[in-house]
Amino acid sequence: EQADMEARAREAAEKLAKETELKRAGMRREKSLKVDCDSLAGEMVEMNRRIEEGEAKAAGLEKEVTRLKSELSTATSSLRKSAELSRLQSSQSALSDERYKEKLVE
Repeated sequence: EQADMEARAREAAEKLAKETELKRAGMRREKSLKVDCDSLAGEMVEMNRRIEEGEAKAAGLEKEVTRLKSELSTATSSLRKSAELSRLQSSQSALSDERYKEKLVE
């Protein structure tokens, strides 16, 4: 009976040792997961910061594109007016030359 009690005591001690090791392994895993979570949280904060920076840059670029489109429209309009003025001046010059020739003929 004493041998039986010793065997049960050994089994209980082994079981306790296994449970203790499992708890320690669980605690190590929990600490590792906590470190992983903290690391991921830090990466998320950094990603959010980068996203905000990107959105701010995009907004600035949109404003710049709008400004450049406006400048292009103004420049195009000015070029059209300049071309029209040049055409009118050429026509006026040709008309003046024709009148001058008519006066010479008279």
